[in-house]
Amino acid sequence: MIRVLLCVALLACCLVDAARAAEAPLTTPILAMTENLAAPVIVQTDDGTPVMTTYYDLTARGLAFFGPRVEAHLGGGSYRAERVGAHIAAMLAKGGGMTFAIDLEPDGVQPDAACIAAYAAGKDAPQFAVTSEGNGMRVALGDTVLAAPCAPGPRHLVVSAGGGALTLYVDGAPAGTTPLSALPIWVDGILRLGNDAQAAHPWRGVVSG
Repeated sequence: MIRVLLCVALLACCLVDAARAAEAPLTTPILAMTENLAAPVIVQTDDGTPVMTTYYDLTARGLAFFGPRVEAHLGGGSYRAERVGAHIAAMLAKGGGMTFAIDLEPDGVQPDAACIAAYAAGKDAPQFAVTSEGNGMRVALGDTVLAAPCAPGPRHLVVSAGGGALTLYVDGAPAGTTPLSALPIWVDGILRLGNDAQAAHPWRGVVSG
């Protein structure tokens, strides 16, 4: 079974070190950060082979910027990648599982629902989304939803989907799992970081890979 690491800064993506790789079956990100802040994202296969030589920009909306460590600062704004959806959908459709990893440094406790990352076609319901609400995390993958508690403060999240289960790891420890009957039928969509398609649920803080 192929497992694809959809690693965010989602778009701040980078390789996962050996210690973190023990948390869940992780491979090379399909979206990788570069050192070029003007064009920080390249699409590649799960073995690290570039799909295209073109680098893809992230489009900022509102208060959102990259820091010197290629980390994304979100102050109510968001980033989105519009031209990578077809490649993401094709790669995910080939595999029987998916792994998503992200480092978060929230700007305090956000009591309302806040969208950290989402992948959706237009303004349709997302095929995949990670949101926070207070001290809880919510992962939605197709029709499957997983909710789990999550302590405030910086944290490393890994979402693993495959083998009949959807599992959330927080700082290397399992935080929750639920049965997963099937993965979504992936379609060409837009990858968003820091808000949903309606711009109604901003997440504030810093994300990195």
